[in-house]
Amino acid sequence: MLSSVPLLRRKVKRNAWYGVRIPATLRDEFIWYEVNARFAKAFIIASVLLMMLTAILYAVPAVSVDSFGSVATISLLATLVGLLVWLVKLGEDVSRERKRDQGADSP
Repeated sequence: MLSSVPLLRRKVKRNAWYGVRIPATLRDEFIWYEVNARFAKAFIIASVLLMMLTAILYAVPAVSVDSFGSVATISLLATLVGLLVWLVKLGEDVSRERKRDQGADSP
């Protein structure tokens, strides 16, 4: 989660190792910063929600260790899949917004 903060603050330049590396982000610097900042915010929120869920499940005496592990694992996997699906759409949306904005700037 903490590794998302520099991305959120738009401090990480395009690179081959760190951040969202999809064709659109590697092609355009504006899209790189925009997608990474939005994704970092979503990742931080999702991480906090997962930590809260884990704490709540842990505090409920009726939840067995097996149930706790299963629910936590399923929640984590569902969150990761949801974020990845959203990430692909986000990249496409930001690319479209960028093209639209560049077209509006042209005389």
